[in-house]
Amino acid sequence: MNIKHAKIILALLIAALTLALCGCSGGDIQPPAETDAPRQPVRTLSCITADALSGMCPAGGENVAVCRADYKAGVTTLWLADTADDAIICEAKLKGAWALKEQTFADGRFALCNRDTNTWKFMSAELMEISSVQTENADGFFSYAADKYYYLSDNVLCVQDIKSGEKGAVPLSPDLRLLYISAFDNKSGLIAAQFFLSPYSSECGTAIIDIAAGRPVMLQKERYQAYFTPNGIRLMYFDSDAMAYSFLYSGSDGRAMLADSGIFIDAGGDIYSVADSPYVIGIIGGKTTLYSMDNEIKACSLAESGIAGEMYNSCYLQDAGVLVGAAYHGGEFRFYAADVNALEFEYVADAAETASPFTV
Repeated sequence: MNIKHAKIILALLIAALTLALCGCSGGDIQPPAETDAPRQPVRTLSCITADALSGMCPAGGENVAVCRADYKAGVTTLWLADTADDAIICEAKLKGAWALKEQTFADGRFALCNRDTNTWKFMSAELMEISSVQTENADGFFSYAADKYYYLSDNVLCVQDIKSGEKGAVPLSPDLRLLYISAFDNKSGLIAAQFFLSPYSSECGTAIIDIAAGRPVMLQKERYQAYFTPNGIRLMYFDSDAMAYSFLYSGSDGRAMLADSGIFIDAGGDIYSVADSPYVIGIIGGKTTLYSMDNEIKACSLAESGIAGEMYNSCYLQDAGVLVGAAYHGGEFRFYAADVNALEFEYVADAAETASPFTV
């Protein structure tokens, strides 16, 4: 075969290959078909498998930290999971039984507690051990910079300096005797606590205390379970007449609102506020309902959205608008991630405007 014939054959082969790639019809070249399925509002996280759960908290963006303590083996596993990609970013194994504190910190670290020894272990955002510290008890809260630990000792609010170990009472005016700390917003420095109304009785009221100022910004003789939300403070209380829970809270426009217990579909069941979120979760009859609480109360059936069972464990990834939850099924937890802005909420009722309880 001479060179001229070889060139002709090569040209014909290239033309045939081009025609095959473009399609036999010789029409316009079509772009490749999309292979990625659209992201679903609710996704099952198969990357995490756990038969026990000892804490879960936001880890920045769409990431979540999940902790599992194996008491029999004496080993704790801490995972950092990407809920968008359903993948484990990294994990750490710790000797002993540790529980993850559901607090966030300025540098992205995590705090884990061993209640048997009142010891805390700080882990970096990459799950590398930073340091350990021992405290008087394990029921307190850390500052946002993780340099102070606030706790109760003999009904007195105290603080421990993490670096020096120095301890002392937090000066308060008026001087309140506290029963327990129910919540702490470490970014604002506000503590929610139950305080004794009298030295001569066990009846308690509710206080929101500004630690830096050393004074309460709210004092109420009623006993509430307090939560901190993006809109402010949310107070939950038990309505003994209805045998169910009601809520007092700040709406997005700043008005004080009341969500009466009769509003909730799950009235008479269990209900809890998702920390650092505008959402409340109700559980009854093996099903879970997510409530959006503002001037209007709206509800989303998580069972109808693809989350089966009772979701007693959850955290809100505020940066991403993602609710991460776990429901127990057949001996293990199933983990879910829900884009709350993509869920279908139905109007339930208007909340009632009420006198603000957030006063001294």
